[in-house]
Amino acid sequence: MVFGAEKTGKKLDHFIWSSTRAYPVKHAFSLGDGKTLSNELTTAEAKSMLKKAAEFGVDNIFISGAGWTGEPLMRKDFLEIIRYAGELKLGPYVKVTGWHFNEIVAKALAAADCRAIICLAGLKEMDSYLRGNGAFEDSINAAKLCKEHGLPFAISVINTKYVGKQLRKLVELSIGLGARGFHLASLIRSLLTQKTNCACWVH
Repeated sequence: MVFGAEKTGKKLDHFIWSSTRAYPVKHAFSLGDGKTLSNELTTAEAKSMLKKAAEFGVDNIFISGAGWTGEPLMRKDFLEIIRYAGELKLGPYVKVTGWHFNEIVAKALAAADCRAIICLAGLKEMDSYLRGNGAFEDSINAAKLCKEHGLPFAISVINTKYVGKQLRKLVELSIGLGARGFHLASLIRSLLTQKTNCACWVH
C-alpha cells in the first residue's frame, strides 16, 4: 500500500479514514442503504494502513463512518483496530453516533489514547425527529462514559435549519457534559426525502 507521502518524502499532517458506510438505524439524512460495501478494508488491510500512517508520522488521524451517519462500531473488528492504533501510538479521533457505545468501548478508546467525537442533530426533540427515538440518549450516554473514563471528547452537531436557534443551548449542553470541543458538521447541500419536507446540510 503506497501513499503520496511515500513518493515525496513528506509526512502527513492529517489522515481521515471513513471506515464503513454501514449504520444501524436509518436517519432522515442517512446516505445509501446502510449496508457494508464489498470493498471496505479488511482487518488486515486496515492494520496495514494504520501502520503506514504511523510510519509517516501522521499528527492527526480521524476514524469515522462514511458521510455523517456511518457508524465505525458497525465494524466487527472495531475494537481490535482501535487496540492496534493504540499499540502504534496514533491516538486517533473516533467519530461515533452513540450507538452501542458502552463501558467496554469507552475503556478501549481510553486505553488507546483516543479522542471521541460524538454526534447530535439538535436538542432532544429535534434529534429524535431527525435521528430517531433513543439516539439522543445514546449520544448523551456516550458523552457521560467518556467523561467517566477520562476520554477527551467533543460534540458534533449536523447543521440543519432547525439548530440555528438551539446553538447556545447545545453549546451549554456540551460544556455541561464535559466536552472539550463543539463542532458544526462540515457540510454539503442535500435535499431530504419528501417525507421530512425539509432541506439540510450534510457531509
